[in-house]
Amino acid sequence: MKKIFYILSIIALISIIEGCSPANEYYILGEKDYQSGNFNTAIDKFRLAINKSPNDFKLYFILGKAYGSLAKHKQAIEAYSKAISLNDSNALSYLNRGIEYINLDEYIKAGSDFNKAIELDSSNYLSYFSRAYIESKNQDYKSALNDYNKSINLKPDNEEAYVNRGNVKGELQDYPGAIDDYSQAIELNPNDKSAYLIRGFDLAVLGNFDYAIEDFTKVLQIDPANKDAYYFRGDAYRVINKPNKAIDDFSKIISLYPDEAKAYFKRGITNIEIGKKQEACPDFKQAGNMGYFDAYAAIEKYCKETAKSKLHKPLGKKHIKSQAKPTTNMGKIKK
Repeated sequence: MKKIFYILSIIALISIIEGCSPANEYYILGEKDYQSGNFNTAIDKFRLAINKSPNDFKLYFILGKAYGSLAKHKQAIEAYSKAISLNDSNALSYLNRGIEYINLDEYIKAGSDFNKAIELDSSNYLSYFSRAYIESKNQDYKSALNDYNKSINLKPDNEEAYVNRGNVKGELQDYPGAIDDYSQAIELNPNDKSAYLIRGFDLAVLGNFDYAIEDFTKVLQIDPANKDAYYFRGDAYRVINKPNKAIDDFSKIISLYPDEAKAYFKRGITNIEIGKKQEACPDFKQAGNMGYFDAYAAIEKYCKETAKSKLHKPLGKKHIKSQAKPTTNMGKIKK
């Protein structure tokens, strides 16, 4: 499973600009709607506020956040760009615009904005976090590690930064360091299922299958339908010679996701490993009927039937990712 980096928070941090509101009654009304989640009506009122105070960059900033809250990323970028044209020294306008560029997969523009945000204000942990996200996307893991270090130094309680830094360390094959970061994330949030899942995977890479199984089990306590955790735990049980438990996990996937062909195949392979060909062959046939091509070779080898085979590469030990993505989220600009 490929790891997906948190983009600020998989969800939660950003542009915290506290202070006084612009002195404009339409802004005040729009802010109330914005805080209540009524983003469309907030946008209407922010535009009225802009008509009254067309040179106030803060109004375009809050308009950008409202558009971003509706996933209208292009409109958000236009609003932030206008804010920047009126005041090119506000770091948060660049930061928020960069995050909106990420949502449109425009990483070069996003990286440029994060560089500018850091140039204007080197004390914001989120700017380093966001730039590290881009660097990770570009597989520049050493630069990403450096920026995640800076982000964590500025905000040591940001759980998502530890997960993302752990992912980067894993890409650099520093698995013990990655595990330490996931453990720190778990300490900050004991219900972070992504941290347990990835830590378990990396523990398995290092051969610590019993501890890995504990982590996968914890994921399933938090999220009983987590398919990846069942797969990883099932494979770990196979390695430590507990095939019946592995079969239980693959069967659970099938009960939750009846169209999951790989689960039939893995259950079949596990039955082959314990000499139960009679149970394995129906699973191989089912997987093959569902388009899982590895099943054809298994049928030919174990079930004495001829089928066109197409082998795929075996699963390796490549570090999986769960990267948090930066996201714009409420906040007020100082007057």
